[in-house]
Amino acid sequence: MIVVFGASGNTGKRIAEALLAAGKQVRAVSRNPQNLISLIEAGAEAAIGDVEDAAFVQEALQGMEAAYLLFPPNRAVVDWNAYLQLVADNYVAALAATKVPKVVLLSSQGAQIPNAGPISAYGNLERALQKIEGLHSLALRPGYFMENLFAMLGMIKNANMMGGGIEADVAMPMVATQDIAAVAAQRLITLGFTGHTVEYIAGAADYTMRQVATILGEAIGKPELSYTTFAMPDAKAGMMRAGLSDTIASGYVALFEALNSGQYAEGFIRTPENTTPTTLAQFATHVLAPAYSDI
Repeated sequence: MIVVFGASGNTGKRIAEALLAAGKQVRAVSRNPQNLISLIEAGAEAAIGDVEDAAFVQEALQGMEAAYLLFPPNRAVVDWNAYLQLVADNYVAALAATKVPKVVLLSSQGAQIPNAGPISAYGNLERALQKIEGLHSLALRPGYFMENLFAMLGMIKNANMMGGGIEADVAMPMVATQDIAAVAAQRLITLGFTGHTVEYIAGAADYTMRQVATILGEAIGKPELSYTTFAMPDAKAGMMRAGLSDTIASGYVALFEALNSGQYAEGFIRTPENTTPTTLAQFATHVLAPAYSDI
């Protein structure tokens, strides 16, 4: 049996579905049982609880052949850094206790950077997993999630523009979570990895935010749409007005600075193997445009 944390999320649900379709037994983890109904109907075992609960995490991992780990998003937390550390500590302690042999971790491009906001927590967890005796881990490092662009739709609707702390002409890999899920599911089905390895997931291409504005503008019928780079204090203030806590907003500022400086891309080389199929134009047309029309 394979346990999938975040089984109701963008990657976890697709991974669980793919594993079930491949004949694997799946334990699906979520805070809300209602979010697991379709997976339970497809044959998954539900584990209802919170990754902040150390005893629950250990129980969920008990007896598993492999696990898919991630930091579930939780915008309700005030101290984001403390939350990430707690979840990582719970995973590490539970894996050491249960002796689960293989783990696929949803990490991030740029995880090697210290003090770069939320992505540094992924690197810390990668290194902690490497110290667990008998464990084999695969850290998946996708680029910028295309789903992050949902946060721009309200600004586009209300101000007819896009803007943020990322500089307009910084190119970065952008990947749809459906492509991340496909890679993760395949690795969990075959379990062919050994030791501690890193695999980048790069999407179909690198894009700048200026190119994003052009592509998204065409998809939603706003060809004049443009992107403006905000000063970091303004970017942080905007995120906090949108409801993010100070620690979360500060973490994203650190991430934007890592992107702008080029640190985020250190160690990454695009190859045919890490290039995945979904283009930004496809995502904008089929996912973002319908969401924009519903605002």
